[in-house]
Amino acid sequence: MAKKRSRKQKPLDTTLPIYQVKITLQHIHPPIWRRVLTNDCSLDELHDIIQISMGWEDEHMHAFVIEGEEFGNPKHGSQAEYDSRFVRLSELGEQGHISFLYDYDFGDEWRHIIDLEKTLPIEDGIRYPRCVQGERACPPEDSGGPYGYPYFLDKIRDPDHDEHEEVLEWLGNDFDPEKCDLEDINDSLHYLRRWLGRRKGKHVLPAAFGKGDLVHVKPGTVHEQYADIPLGGWVGRVKRIGWLTPIGYAVHWTKPTLDQAHAVYFKRCRRDGLKSHRYWLDQDQLEAVNEETPVTMEQPTDIVTRPLSMDDPDDRIRMVFGLTSDDGLPGADESAQRQYLAYLKTNLFFPFKADYYPATDIGPSDAGKVEVVGFADSPLDRQAGVVCYARRAKHRFLVPLCGLQVEPDNPNYQPVEDYTYWLWEAEECEEEDDALEPFEFPVGTVAYYGPDDKTTTKIAAGVISEEGAEPIIKRWVASDVTTSPKVRREMEAFFKEHNVTRVGMSDGNMGCPHEEGIDFPVGGDCPFCPWWKGKQGSGAQE
Repeated sequence: MAKKRSRKQKPLDTTLPIYQVKITLQHIHPPIWRRVLTNDCSLDELHDIIQISMGWEDEHMHAFVIEGEEFGNPKHGSQAEYDSRFVRLSELGEQGHISFLYDYDFGDEWRHIIDLEKTLPIEDGIRYPRCVQGERACPPEDSGGPYGYPYFLDKIRDPDHDEHEEVLEWLGNDFDPEKCDLEDINDSLHYLRRWLGRRKGKHVLPAAFGKGDLVHVKPGTVHEQYADIPLGGWVGRVKRIGWLTPIGYAVHWTKPTLDQAHAVYFKRCRRDGLKSHRYWLDQDQLEAVNEETPVTMEQPTDIVTRPLSMDDPDDRIRMVFGLTSDDGLPGADESAQRQYLAYLKTNLFFPFKADYYPATDIGPSDAGKVEVVGFADSPLDRQAGVVCYARRAKHRFLVPLCGLQVEPDNPNYQPVEDYTYWLWEAEECEEEDDALEPFEFPVGTVAYYGPDDKTTTKIAAGVISEEGAEPIIKRWVASDVTTSPKVRREMEAFFKEHNVTRVGMSDGNMGCPHEEGIDFPVGGDCPFCPWWKGKQGSGAQE
């Protein structure tokens, strides 16, 4: 259960844009903690900030726990009930949830207390997120959890310990448990900034609206139709007149535009009692407060295909390829790369300064400021896409365009950002497509499964009952297997129902059987590790 907010602590002022967040690792003494300043972000983005600020390597599952309810990203295998991508710090602050938990590695059980301490105004010249304070180094991955970590440190500090040399060889000589390197943390956060808010096309730049651009909301029933129209609305029933300020698209509200069913990206007005989510309004539910500026939308609203918006990175990329809002983003194959290159040649201006972050083995090994002087002779690299010539002092080398970060006031900023974003999206889509590719396993195949080679955070039993069928899978948390009689009985009943025989694994160490060198019941192939096919189990019995 997350800590409850103290009655003496003032609620957060969510009108201020920067959140001061303290991250404290529980059950460790002396404490290991970080203090981070960040813009409003989703819990999923906060996960990335926590990982980098603490020093974790994001090798295991995680979940946020708020008032006993779990939040995680289903795209990364989370089984949590709620999606962390759609909950923001500003919403938690408004609802009074200013202290909650972040659990990482369900095997080692690292638990962090997350405190939203206060909100602050933006400081000129400062980039966010940034880590401003902290103490002690993050424990290494798989070091035993908060109760095993002290024994792990004993092995490091005691040269006479039987495992001293082995642990030092595993860690290397640069691990100092008392050191917190803020400079190194902020260097890593600097690279992370380019991705925050940019995932899956959800990033929408705030627009500046004038005093006459408020939206007047009438009472009435609302619905979810026209989900692709670019301007947002409500779901539910508006009980009384309220006022909303759109923050997403630079459209001046007039009677003609408001007479259609529009969506409105908005901040909640404190008087209207609505939550800060995207909602939809029926026709005639909106009125223009001020009609003095007769400016309509850039394109007429089409109920079938919404107009493209320059404020949406997905839409800007669609414009490059001549697509509509109904079309998905194209993959980064050679043909699409060359089409994008033709666009870049007319929209990039050389030379220009940029921060370089090595994205591949091409170019210098150290990040830093470079001057980009033009496209390379062979501009398409299989991994990095478009490659440019750059120079630092007297040295000239090749850099991938996706490894550059341009200052926002540079005219090249948007083309470089959009191109990098497109490559990132295309790569993630390819990974998801690969992950969804079905495998066929022999009838009777059975295996236990853990998520990686070192932990047994989750375990599963599966059995193929007919040719071409998917495995029947059930999952349990490993710690529950060894501590809960109810879970143990459920496992046994499941095994019995599907005629599954245990494969020689103990309850506390149930990963893939190949980890212990034990044959599978049929064929010796693990159905959950297709890359292991044919490498194990020559003597398996059917």
